[in-house]
Amino acid sequence: MKKHLIITLSLILSFGGLSAQESLSLNVTNAKGKSLGSKAFVFLASDPLGQPLDRKDPLILHPIPNDTIFILSGSYLGKIPFNSTLTTTELNVTFNKDALSNAVTGEKYQVEKLPPFDPNNIAGSRDISVYSDLKSLIRGKFPNLLIRTDQRNSTDYLVLTTDQTTPMLIMVDGISMESFSHANDIIDVKQVKSIKVKRADPLYGFRGTGGVVEITLVKGGDI
Repeated sequence: MKKHLIITLSLILSFGGLSAQESLSLNVTNAKGKSLGSKAFVFLASDPLGQPLDRKDPLILHPIPNDTIFILSGSYLGKIPFNSTLTTTELNVTFNKDALSNAVTGEKYQVEKLPPFDPNNIAGSRDISVYSDLKSLIRGKFPNLLIRTDQRNSTDYLVLTTDQTTPMLIMVDGISMESFSHANDIIDVKQVKSIKVKRADPLYGFRGTGGVVEITLVKGGDI
C-alpha cells in the first residue's frame, strides 16, 4: 500500500499575499512522520527547475503571487494553487496516491496521473520537462541510484543503493565520462533518450565493478 504524504508548508505572508522575495519552508513526510526525501520532487510554476526534498532539512521555495506548487511522487502530479486569498501561515496537505487535499479544511486539489516512466524512452516522457539537469532526473526517477560527493574535489559520483561505496562507470553514447559531475555539466537532459542501469558488467572489466550507467542521447545529441 502506498504511504500517505503529509506536507507541512510554512508560509511567510505579507498584506495577505506572497511576494517573490518571501520564502516557503516545505517538509514532506509519510504517515509515520518520516521524511520521504527524494521520493518526492517539487517545483513551482514560476520556477520549473525543481528539486527533490532533503531527508534532514526542509525545502525552501520562493513562490510568487498566483503561483502553483507541483509535487511529483511516482506517477502522480499534484497541483496546489497559491493566490491572494491565502491567509494562513501553515498549510497541511495530505497526498495519498491520487488524492491531494487540505488536511484541515478538506479542500481538494488537482492530481494528474502520468503515464508510467520508461527509462528506455525518456525523451517521450510527459514529465521530463520538470527536470533541469541530469542530476535532478536521476534523483527524481532512479531511486536505486545515489549521488555522492567526493569532498576532496567536490566532484559528484553515482553509487548503487545496494553498494553505496564503489563509484559507478558513466557511459554516454559509448564514451566514458570522467565523473557524474562531468556528465551533468555537458549533457542537456532534454537530449537524453534512455538510461540503463547495470550491476558489475564484465564488458567493462574493472571499471564496471561498481555498476554501469549507460546513457543514450537522441539522434543528433552532442557531448
